[in-house]
Amino acid sequence: MSDANLLNQAVKVTNTAKVGKSLVNKQPPLRISLELDLIQLYSFPIDGKELEFGDLLYLMKNDNENSRAIVRQHVSHVISPHTPKKPFLERDLRFKAFDTWSVIGGEQVEVECLRGARIKRYDVKVTSPELNFSYQAFDQVRNVYNAVAKNGHTSISDRCFLRVNIISDDTILKFPVMRNLMAILWTFEPHIERAHRELHLIEKYGSAGLRRSKNTSTILGDPLKALEEIMKCNYLSELGKLLRIDDSSAYIFDTRHYGFDCYTYAGSSEDDSSDDGCPDDDDSEKVHAQKADVKKAQLPKLVQAGSQNIVFRQHRGTLDVEEAINWVLLCRGFVNLAQSMDSIILSSLLKAWIIVPERNDVSVLVVIIREVLCLPEVAGYYEDRGNAVVDEQQDTTPIA
Repeated sequence: MSDANLLNQAVKVTNTAKVGKSLVNKQPPLRISLELDLIQLYSFPIDGKELEFGDLLYLMKNDNENSRAIVRQHVSHVISPHTPKKPFLERDLRFKAFDTWSVIGGEQVEVECLRGARIKRYDVKVTSPELNFSYQAFDQVRNVYNAVAKNGHTSISDRCFLRVNIISDDTILKFPVMRNLMAILWTFEPHIERAHRELHLIEKYGSAGLRRSKNTSTILGDPLKALEEIMKCNYLSELGKLLRIDDSSAYIFDTRHYGFDCYTYAGSSEDDSSDDGCPDDDDSEKVHAQKADVKKAQLPKLVQAGSQNIVFRQHRGTLDVEEAINWVLLCRGFVNLAQSMDSIILSSLLKAWIIVPERNDVSVLVVIIREVLCLPEVAGYYEDRGNAVVDEQQDTTPIA
């Protein structure tokens, strides 16, 4: 069957499944937050000595002077107010050793360290020559975003990507929704990749990722078979093992540079009786409780015990208002589809779509957004922005 016929067949299956009717059903409330991350922080060794994480900051290399000025302003006005009186904690970035921050010399941040009472200076380098940030643009994103998201929250963060957090408001997202979402992302990921460029970061999340093109194992190397296995999973631990996720406290489904993370604290929702080395004595319950507290403290900011947090990321060094809003709507569309569709019907739908070949443009993605997610305006946005040609030997070309 030709590529065009496969696409037409997938659209017919979508119409038969009456996806549009399913999507209008009222779903449990979700709380959505949007973080516009602008700069990247890294620890690095000095004089060959690896210092504690959080003692050093390093921003990715760039020579654009205007962008440097913007980042200096950002560091000075956004981060500094949080540091003099109390530690500033942002996920895996821990500024616990910093007493005060100040920007000096045009290209450095001066940090007064609590331990040792020494003043250290670190280079400030921004992540992208195209960094285009202003509080006016941020306010515009926030206003539009709050109009489309229930109890929406927008904030500026200190890393270089656009993140959308979608978590349960008053109810826990059930595992079937998580499984459905993973199957949806597994199916549509190659087409989404065509629309968003990659920035090659040295960031490590410790996961194998969802990217179909990078998975070569027996099961994951066959996208259709892998989809069937995903839909058979009955527990989050099974899903994590299938996708080669090893972390015991937070499963991270990560498509790296443009995509999706999925965190959950598994302690309260699954059998936690596996042997973790704790002694079977009178203090074992106390030890388990202490370990649980440590695990919880290590989780992302929005994750609480028993909750499930879906994170969509898009690495981008620019703040494009239209792009930000349409990315939010696209992400919310995936979650809505995962919530609304019966798993059996969804499985049949995805089997029809997963065999549709990817193209060097966004034409298939446009059809997916319009026909499956029923978001014609979002589809029109991606269509109007043009096609992105992917060269496997180079960075993904952004939408022009």
